[in-house]
Amino acid sequence: MITIKKRTHRTAMAPNTSSGLVTANAVLRIFDKKKMAVRDDGRCWIYVVMVAMGKYVAKPKRGCRVCDPSPEESVIANEMCNAISHEFPEITKEPDYAGERSKDDFFGAYGGTEQWQVLAPLYNLLIILWDPRSNGLMNDSSATFFCVYPNGRMFKKTADEILKAVLDVGGNTTVVHAAWSNTIEAHFDVYA
Repeated sequence: MITIKKRTHRTAMAPNTSSGLVTANAVLRIFDKKKMAVRDDGRCWIYVVMVAMGKYVAKPKRGCRVCDPSPEESVIANEMCNAISHEFPEITKEPDYAGERSKDDFFGAYGGTEQWQVLAPLYNLLIILWDPRSNGLMNDSSATFFCVYPNGRMFKKTADEILKAVLDVGGNTTVVHAAWSNTIEAHFDVYA
């Protein structure tokens, strides 16, 4: 579970949240989030959630080689995918690290916001999908980003609205700061 350090709570925030001029980068700074990488094997969408839950070890985005998931991480990813397979039967396809399928069939099933909408109520998640592919968006206070709430509903919100939502969620809610990768197409990174 992600908890907010006391020094980053409302009284310590640098930006004036009532002005509506909060940017995505400012929110990430407030919560001391750094971009981390997860394995690009088709299951990045679940790994970013697992990072926030403390169930997957992500690597710093710069200068580190991302390792394959550990056997324990793979088991947890499989369990989480199985939990939503009633809605998405194909989602249980896992990456072929054993080399049992043809080389062009290595990847596991891709997922994203639709799968997060089913996963969020099961695990009490608030999932934010930041988009650093264009630095302009991350520094634009009017830019909007997808947010999946613990009830499974998804909205586009400004960074100011996201900041308020994160500060208002209960202590049992895990906040996931997912991000589109700006180096690998159709891949998610995570701010942790």
